[in-house]
Amino acid sequence: MNSVEPLNQPVPLLHPTTLQKLTGNLIRRLRELQGISQGDLARMSEANLSYISSIESGKNNISIGKLFALSNALRLSPSSLVNILVQINRSILLDRDDAESADEDTGLPLT
Repeated sequence: MNSVEPLNQPVPLLHPTTLQKLTGNLIRRLRELQGISQGDLARMSEANLSYISSIESGKNNISIGKLFALSNALRLSPSSLVNILVQINRSILLDRDDAESADEDTGLPLT
């Protein structure tokens, strides 16, 4: 059973670049799971295709407004999307001590 931590608890953060890559990877995975193309996601969230591509590749941060638009396009609430990121963030930080499980530069799990 997964426990959900209260929203008022601080969240230890990964390096901002790692968090940016993690967010982009999550957006890409959610989009692919729903069978949505980058072009369709761009149209649904009123963004440029190049912007979606740069987010998914971890080269661009997401503004709060685009976070709302992207989460709506992916049929999630913004809080659900952020909660998924928080849980992944915590999971990565817990696994970081295991040098074999995370990339040394980014902290992302090795695949």
